[in-house]
Amino acid sequence: MCTAYAERGFAIGVPGLDRSRLDREHRTLVEHREFAVDGAFDEAAEDGAVYEGTAGPLVDDALQRGGARATVVFFGQTGTGKTRSAVAFQERIAAAVFDDRDGFAVAVSCVEIRGKICTDLLGERARVKVLEGAAHEMHLHGAVEARADSKASLLESCGGRIRAGAGVRIW
Repeated sequence: MCTAYAERGFAIGVPGLDRSRLDREHRTLVEHREFAVDGAFDEAAEDGAVYEGTAGPLVDDALQRGGARATVVFFGQTGTGKTRSAVAFQERIAAAVFDDRDGFAVAVSCVEIRGKICTDLLGERARVKVLEGAAHEMHLHGAVEARADSKASLLESCGGRIRAGAGVRIW
């Protein structure tokens, strides 16, 4: 799932999700939840098309608004391509941010969320609290924010730290 808490956003997700539980008589109850999505990509989709349809507009919007935040979250079951997408997006995000710009800097945080535990991939895997602000913005309390002032320094900040279950926050 990719989304941003900004004026514009894009969500990729599962249109429906079933959650089952047992009632007092041990009968299985199924609770069906539906989620609105803006689009979906199949396994044949090229990395460039996925980036341009999801994170690209978020990064462009953040840059146009001069310092706004954009959050890119890779979410899904094991083996669905989260890590592959995150690695493919790194170069594209770095190019979008730094190509044709001088004197520009960003802060980047990389976290991994597994179940209810969020850990910092830049800071010795310390625990991080994911909080939502009043304006629905995401805060990663306790996460290291690495400053990057070039394409190379941005790629170095996250390089090698992206793996299964990782989410990257660029702002």
